[in-house]
Amino acid sequence: QALVREIKEETALHIIAGELFWQEVVDYGWKIVHLYFYHCRLLSEDQVVRRLEVADFKWLETVELSAFEFPKADTELLRRLVV
Repeated sequence: QALVREIKEETALHIIAGELFWQEVVDYGWKIVHLYFYHCRLLSEDQVVRRLEVADFKWLETVELSAFEFPKADTELLRRLVV
């Protein structure tokens, strides 16, 4: 429920959160970050992302991900998405 609420608050998208896809713990030295990634789907395809609490966004195909820089914490997730 928290994930559904956060997505709605930050993007105005209505989603259904599914199973946990991947989780990991990343130690940056000055802090430890626990990350949880879930399978989600839109309740309807005609929704429009509103940047309520998000600086910017872009829908991408997984093959396009390599063209962008991501934080260290996302490395393993991206590897799993592209497989």
